[in-house]
Amino acid sequence: MTQRPTPGTLYRFPPQARAHAEATVTALGYRPFPVSLQACHDKAGVLQQFARTLAFPAWFGHNWDALADCLGDLSWLPVQPFDGQTTPPGIALILVDCTTLAHTEPDTLATLLDILDELTHDATPNHPAPWALVEADSGHPVTDTLPELPGDH
Repeated sequence: MTQRPTPGTLYRFPPQARAHAEATVTALGYRPFPVSLQACHDKAGVLQQFARTLAFPAWFGHNWDALADCLGDLSWLPVQPFDGQTTPPGIALILVDCTTLAHTEPDTLATLLDILDELTHDATPNHPAPWALVEADSGHPVTDTLPELPGDH
């Protein structure tokens, strides 16, 4: 029997399971936001990619605290119908193409994952945290500590 993933838990999944990750979060009512970190070689690149992918508001300060603020309070995110739902679903950040960053800036990736993990602990019913999943091969200390996304992939 396959274990059901727990929304809010920071999971990793292998690159060949990207479609499974997106289908899993969608099935559980989360709107997936794939965030490609392929061209990110440092903190500035990571922050810029998040700002671009999620269309952060103009007040985004391009630092870790501002990232946590934007992700911790999604009131700036326009409400859009998703998968037949009229109420805004939760969002799922699907971090993909993390290999370069994991090797060139492991501390930056570790800080990003710490922020995402901390957001899940600070979530409330009125301020749900985004769910984050990380595409990563095994064999890297930064991502190997994360549990693997349950399911068939």
